[in-house]
Amino acid sequence: MNLVKKKKEIVSIVMLSLIFIFIIVLWAVVLGNFNSYADKEKDINYYELTVNYGDSMWSIAKKITPDNMDIRNTIYIICDYNDLETEEIYAGQVLKVPEFN
Repeated sequence: MNLVKKKKEIVSIVMLSLIFIFIIVLWAVVLGNFNSYADKEKDINYYELTVNYGDSMWSIAKKITPDNMDIRNTIYIICDYNDLETEEIYAGQVLKVPEFN
């Protein structure tokens, strides 16, 4: 009976250790992705673009986004850099947009 109890304790310790390791790895991945985005954002130059009648955030982002990048990421960067809460824009508005190399 005592041997069964010891085995249960060992299994519990191993399971808790695995959970702890999983949490640390997950935290490192999330933090790594955040730092990666922050580093990339530092390398981006911005220029001013005046919104024309008929422009949408999507149409602007589509024009400037490289083929190997998702347009939604460009929209996020534009909204974030210009402190926009929504993707709504209007003619005459001046946006700072990323210049991708």
